[in-house]
Amino acid sequence: MDCFGAYPPSTTIQTCNGKIEGKRMIHNGPRQVDGIPYAKPPVGELRFKRPMVLDPWEEVLSTREYRARSIQRNFYIWDNIKKGKPSEDCLYLNVFMPCWSPPPTGFPVIVFIHGGSFVMDGASNYGDIEICRNIVSRDTIFVSIQYRVGYLGFWTTGDDACPGNNGLWDQCEALKWINKNIDKFEGDPTLDRLRKISADEFTVNRGDEGGDSEGGTQHITPVLDGYFLSENLGELRKKAKPKPLLTGVTRLEALMFVNGSLVADANTLETFVRSLIPSQIDDQEKIYESLYRRYLPPGLLANKSTFLRGVVEVLSDRFINTPTLQLAKETLQRKEAPVYLYTFEFLNSKSLGLARFWMSIVEASHGSELPYFFGTGISWKFTFNTDDIEMTHLVAQAFTNFAKCSDPNGLRPHDALPVKWNELTAIRPTSHFVFGKRPKMSDDFFLGRPLTLLEMDEEPPQPGFS
Repeated sequence: MDCFGAYPPSTTIQTCNGKIEGKRMIHNGPRQVDGIPYAKPPVGELRFKRPMVLDPWEEVLSTREYRARSIQRNFYIWDNIKKGKPSEDCLYLNVFMPCWSPPPTGFPVIVFIHGGSFVMDGASNYGDIEICRNIVSRDTIFVSIQYRVGYLGFWTTGDDACPGNNGLWDQCEALKWINKNIDKFEGDPTLDRLRKISADEFTVNRGDEGGDSEGGTQHITPVLDGYFLSENLGELRKKAKPKPLLTGVTRLEALMFVNGSLVADANTLETFVRSLIPSQIDDQEKIYESLYRRYLPPGLLANKSTFLRGVVEVLSDRFINTPTLQLAKETLQRKEAPVYLYTFEFLNSKSLGLARFWMSIVEASHGSELPYFFGTGISWKFTFNTDDIEMTHLVAQAFTNFAKCSDPNGLRPHDALPVKWNELTAIRPTSHFVFGKRPKMSDDFFLGRPLTLLEMDEEPPQPGFS
């Protein structure tokens, strides 16, 4: 930023569609190119259609600002102020790139696909200058994309009139554009992309195919449409070429979805624990007692708070922890790519904003690691203390290392983590890196509960939170 508060322009870049010009976020530092169109605006006759290939332009296109997020219902009443008003014209991506000379093969590339349960959020929510300082400064190109969410992205008639999954087709079109153009930004076009969907995956239930054609509730989520998703994710993964995998969960994933809306007692916890045990399993009572002791360990005071925590842990295991471990194990079993697993336990309660004052349980939950990857508060802005800054360096280093060489430990001594992050093995199938105030390796993945659930059920649930 210059003395007048304006960001100086960056180098003009020739893309496959035309020339663009972004800005420098830091003097003589990383460049940011925001609001690059990757498909025709999905408006008018193109509404509810798959994204259309973009026409070329002749003049230099100014790409200096984030473009509008997709049409969506605001989560907070101040979202239009913080994130800007949404628009149907939302198919844009943003590139953050170093301005120094790249390695011979080009800079590694991270592609970020925002979460939001397919109904909310946008790329601008994750900062800009912080991305330059925290990620790009580590010799990495960072790309974020926007796509249609809610009914514009995932509504379906259940037939060829509107098969659905337009938001996924948007993501695919954005990745195609990146693949064609990333070398123009001095990126390495040969590297696998590190893609990010909140909770790393999403659910496609066979019961959601086409929604209710009789006029009932429509499911605004990805569906098995026979085109983009011809089978459920489990089957598609088996056919896909394994890639290096880094995946993980937070301490209490389900907390943010139920805290404040659920009251639990002994009967509630018993009901939830019993729901985890498949009906075909023999010796139900013995298994129930074993599981129950791991949700409410002996010696722990039994009260409303501990019962609630037990229920939250059941939901976390049911919808996130077990499917995440399943994905890791399935990738590991194919023996073609390394797998790294983590749990994120660190939390500065100020990152929760005002919610921390009425939460009965305050722990790291879904998305708690994001502020430390991006270097800025996501749901709520807060001032980073010394511990926050150290965690930011740790998370960013591990993830950019993985983007560069498929190993979070890095290849150079100055890229090393304070504790070596060991990959999963058949002998240690739950070995994981713990992001805490004191980072460590551990084999204790939620007291062994997810592993027990996997062993009981040959077809455990797919991840359900996004």
